[in-house]
Amino acid sequence: MQNTDQELMDEANRLFNAGDYAQAEKRYSAAREEEPDNAQLQFLIGMCRERQSDPEGGLERMREAVRLGDDVALFHFHLGRLCLSQGKREEGREQLAQAIALNPNYVEARTLLGHDWLQSGDLDRAESELQSARRSKPDYAPALTTLALALMRKGDLEEAAKHAGEAARLLPDDPGTQIVLGQILRAQGHLDFAEQCWRNALEKNPDHPGLQGGLARTLLAAGRPREALPYFDQAVRAEGASFDLFVEFGRCLGQLGRFREVITLFDRFRESAPDHPVLVRLLAEAHHRAGDSATAAEILKKIDDPDAADLRILGQALHAAGRLDEALDVQDDLAETPIDDVSRPARLAAGRILLELDRPEDARHRLDPLLKGPTPMPAAVLAWAGYLENLGDAAQAGSVLATAIEGGTGLESEERARLKSELARLYDRMGEHDAAAEYLDDAGWISAGFLPGLENQSSRDAGDAWLEAGADAFAGFPDSAGDDRPAVIWALGWPGSARDLLVSALAAHPDIAGLDSAGWYQRRECLSLPASLEDIRERDDGLWRLDRRKYYRQSRVNEPGAILLEPAWFNVVDLPGLARTFPDARMLVLGADEADLHLHWLLSGFSDPMAMLQAYRREQKLFSHLSSSLPLKYRIVPRSHLLGDKLRESLEGVLEWLGLEWNSEVLARLEKARENYVWWPDGHWRKYAAYLGRD
Repeated sequence: MQNTDQELMDEANRLFNAGDYAQAEKRYSAAREEEPDNAQLQFLIGMCRERQSDPEGGLERMREAVRLGDDVALFHFHLGRLCLSQGKREEGREQLAQAIALNPNYVEARTLLGHDWLQSGDLDRAESELQSARRSKPDYAPALTTLALALMRKGDLEEAAKHAGEAARLLPDDPGTQIVLGQILRAQGHLDFAEQCWRNALEKNPDHPGLQGGLARTLLAAGRPREALPYFDQAVRAEGASFDLFVEFGRCLGQLGRFREVITLFDRFRESAPDHPVLVRLLAEAHHRAGDSATAAEILKKIDDPDAADLRILGQALHAAGRLDEALDVQDDLAETPIDDVSRPARLAAGRILLELDRPEDARHRLDPLLKGPTPMPAAVLAWAGYLENLGDAAQAGSVLATAIEGGTGLESEERARLKSELARLYDRMGEHDAAAEYLDDAGWISAGFLPGLENQSSRDAGDAWLEAGADAFAGFPDSAGDDRPAVIWALGWPGSARDLLVSALAAHPDIAGLDSAGWYQRRECLSLPASLEDIRERDDGLWRLDRRKYYRQSRVNEPGAILLEPAWFNVVDLPGLARTFPDARMLVLGADEADLHLHWLLSGFSDPMAMLQAYRREQKLFSHLSSSLPLKYRIVPRSHLLGDKLRESLEGVLEWLGLEWNSEVLARLEKARENYVWWPDGHWRKYAAYLGRD
């Protein structure tokens, strides 16, 4: 370099550092005319070529730099890096190894070589190289991060977490280090810590698809698919989203019951991977869950070498499509598998099919091994007991259930509770109420998913504040929405109140547009709920109107003049916010006796009926307060009218109140829905007065 024009070089370096690589290359090339064998100039021109999206040109120049300066580790490193980026793995490794030979403490070269071994699946070589890099420079975060990833894949999660945590401490704002740390925490089962890790990183890098995908997967693993959905949606929009991320996104949609969206997603992805077994299986399952079981079966039949999971879904699809003989053949084949987790569910499925085919002796032969021993299969016990009850042999059905409960010493607590709950209901149907009451203790197995929302501290605080507020709190509420958007019907009622029956019936009216129940979370997220007293007093009118617009946009209903029916379950503490956002809303409130609801929860198998009762009482107290002062249009619909003999009279009153004409389809829908609705008549709780502690 001593013979080059220093001013020319200074100008070239300035342009390179400023990102003007084309102009920098011109000046380096001019300097090279004076020194054609200058290795560093070849190297710098190669860097300019690479930065101008000309990797082949960069590679050519780098090779020339290495030829002229074979003893410079930097040249070998960058040539190796470029080779690896272009898939020239063998040459790339050779160059990185040469760089390390020239400089054993070349931590960047060791880290990159370790990463390449990791990418190729040679975890031992990857760990060895990365440990050497760590020893060369203990505070080099990329080496620590890559080492953590290698250790995680080897199953050494504790050591992996240690190195990933140190890397995150050194580079707290780097998305890559946070991604690896979050993956390791998730693999360890520390989902709360993993979630916090992702959220902290997203605060600094809100649009990073890797962080969005990591948080989405963590929320899905924690059983929170609704919260995971928007993060999946953002992550998969990014260029280069991985196959695994698409699969997890599909699983998330599937858990939310949005199977048509799963089909659309996977159909699009199949263009690049038409025969990928995981994709084919998930696509078939989505068709099956969406009600198109015949298509699901045809997709699975095209798999050349189906595994047990494929056959399981095929059997289910054939069964749902009504092709019982074919389904039975599939399940009988699976039942011969020596793996219990495969054979036992297959025997159960075969038994159920045979019961449908009215072949009880063959069904009992399939089910018998599942009914006996310390670990009977609850689903098989329920299937056989249900068959006996339908035959009119309730006593024998009860004996099957009682035997499984008493002899099933290996049953999980929830499985035992499920069987006890069914036996209690069976005795109740037989009129043996004292016997039923004996099995109600510890018979709860259904989680009341809405309770956590009611117990949420913000909801409780808002509810307490509204109980103390007077009618003047609602003085600023508008009389109308001021736009032509359709009115909304909201239905409030607890399990056992027949709320679902009324919602189903009203959706049959031609002037009512029933909203998709699967999209309720997205619609709720558009609203500022629960609204506090401070929100009502201080929040700008424009923000309430914005919530309203977002809700209607999310509902995707464009029918002029239609009334929207919201099927989602909302808390009483939500009413002030709903009334402020939807002045034209109509509230249908299902009325029921507290004791009837309490018994319904017990006989239905809810796991914590006392917590439900306490929450219900708080809700009733708050509703009584709000309904007397909140400018709200509401109508009480007695449960007894929907379950008794005042069915048409009640529906006529509701439709008239809504300003709608009578339609017989509403009554037909309610009568049909009532056939499958499990309920107990008003006053039935008196059969259990002593157990309930009521007079």
